[in-house]
Amino acid sequence: PAVLTTSAAVVFTMTSSGTVAGAFINVNGSATIDNTTGILFSAGDFTAGSKTVTSGDTINVTYTLSAAG
Repeated sequence: PAVLTTSAAVVFTMTSSGTVAGAFINVNGSATIDNTTGILFSAGDFTAGSKTVTSGDTINVTYTLSAAG
């Protein structure tokens, strides 16, 4: 299968405390809170499990796409 990985991790800086369990990719969506535009392309839990965060923490996310070819 073909595999596509982002060239570098995308860094997210937390602005409050909580638990982050995973991520999603929304194509042509909006960053506005509660906006439901766009197409959900992918969603999933982090392979390393959930992370408890506080304001100022950063999370580095790398996405891997596999496709049968």
